[in-house]
Amino acid sequence: MRVFGRPAAFLVLIAFILLFSRSSGVLVISQPDSQVIGSFIEWFGVLYGLLLALVTVTVWEKFDKVAAEIDKEADALYLLFRTACYLPVQNIKQEIWAAITEYARYVTSAEVDQKRQRGQTTDNEAEELLDSLHKVCGEALASDAKDAICRELLSRLNEVLDTRGDRIAHAKETIPATFWRLVIATSLIWLVSFFGLGIENDWIALFITGGTVFTILSLAEIIRDLDHPYSGEWKVSFESFEHLMRLIERLAAENE
Repeated sequence: MRVFGRPAAFLVLIAFILLFSRSSGVLVISQPDSQVIGSFIEWFGVLYGLLLALVTVTVWEKFDKVAAEIDKEADALYLLFRTACYLPVQNIKQEIWAAITEYARYVTSAEVDQKRQRGQTTDNEAEELLDSLHKVCGEALASDAKDAICRELLSRLNEVLDTRGDRIAHAKETIPATFWRLVIATSLIWLVSFFGLGIENDWIALFITGGTVFTILSLAEIIRDLDHPYSGEWKVSFESFEHLMRLIERLAAENE
């Protein structure tokens, strides 16, 4: 119910009102009407299922892209440092290691994670850290490093910046409010239709109604979590950045 909020409560309320009307005899459905409603549920259920499948696949692809771009960004940073290990100037290697570590710690910090969950931007702080990394790489390019090393440094640095930009852009893409209203409306129509099936036993009607409401809200919860990859019960992980810090720390110790 966290997803729909008031609409979720409205769905549950409608279900219980109709169930009460049914048990009290207020809601009476004739046999011909019940057959028509049964046919309606069949073809409308297909349309409703296709709608939910389309939405679920769309948000899943977005969630998967953001998760893959997090891993790709961490990999680019690791390869950037591996390339920096071939630089002839030791202090520049240490500065690159420090800049990458500071950025990775920032990305994985609890404070930044809370800001992401609340939808607050962290672009300015992250860009400052990446600017410092960019400046250090610029110092490496001005040193006596070979052209092949310089080209690789630039390639990895550009990959980091490009991947981070794609990650932010994909994470900001959300399902339009109009589409959410369509999902809510079709869910309500599908739910109300079950009360016209002419089921005589109220417990069976309650079971079908409860199961339908639970299914609708569970699917909506999954869609909402996938549509907001930084928050909810099901969110992307920045564990690859934590693994990155361990790897470059070990690599830095080997190259001292």
